[in-house]
Amino acid sequence: MGRLLTSFEYDVVVAASGTEGLASFRNLPTDLVIVDLYIPETDGLEIIAALMRGSPVPKIIAMSGHRSRELMLYSAQHLGAVAIIHKPFTAESLASVVRRAIN
Repeated sequence: MGRLLTSFEYDVVVAASGTEGLASFRNLPTDLVIVDLYIPETDGLEIIAALMRGSPVPKIIAMSGHRSRELMLYSAQHLGAVAIIHKPFTAESLASVVRRAIN
């Protein structure tokens, strides 16, 4: 996904876990954060809640391919995610969601 977004000419920082992602965001705040709701070390909803409590508050896209994703994605929107995306997704659908979230 990082390479795909880079190919669309976005500057991308990739994190392997929620802890790493939060640390990266604190060191280099970004306009947009894409959060998988099922990630190592923490829960994606916890990441969204932490990002929403901070400053600056980024725009957040939540994604999931888990079988219980509908409830989780709804919860992500309730916490402040501006968009959601279901996995698997196409390059075009990812690009479309990112464009809408940024604008």
